[in-house]
Amino acid sequence: PKNPVFIQHLINYYISKNENEKAITYINTALEKDPKNVDYLNVKGNLLQDINDYKAAKVVYEEIISINPNHLKANMGLGDIYFTEAEDMYDKASKILDDKLYTAKMNETKAVYKKSLDYYTKARNLIDEINPALEKRIKNIKIKAQIK
Repeated sequence: PKNPVFIQHLINYYISKNENEKAITYINTALEKDPKNVDYLNVKGNLLQDINDYKAAKVVYEEIISINPNHLKANMGLGDIYFTEAEDMYDKASKILDDKLYTAKMNETKAVYKKSLDYYTKARNLIDEINPALEKRIKNIKIKAQIK
């Protein structure tokens, strides 16, 4: 399909049917015509995140931020992805018995928590009102990563 309105309807249809891969196919078609459309990019990032393709979602969110550094949802998306990575790393590191290896893995984990914190803090600064869930997440990251 070449009609942008029809493509948008197809994207919405496949999202409503939870057929994310098909929706991404049509988003890619739309992006061929308008590659810097942050709305399409954001939906693509969200769908990639939903199917646990965090690596690809990161690339998309970073592209959005290169176009618009103050894009709330891209900053939140990157915060979520890095937070998920850090949580996985934390769980794995907490099972390590060797002190030296444990410390090294925890330091790597803290660095990823810090990345998530940076994106969440940016997002917090873009929101007009206080978001209790975001505030709680930021507080928990600071505690886990020992960030002041």
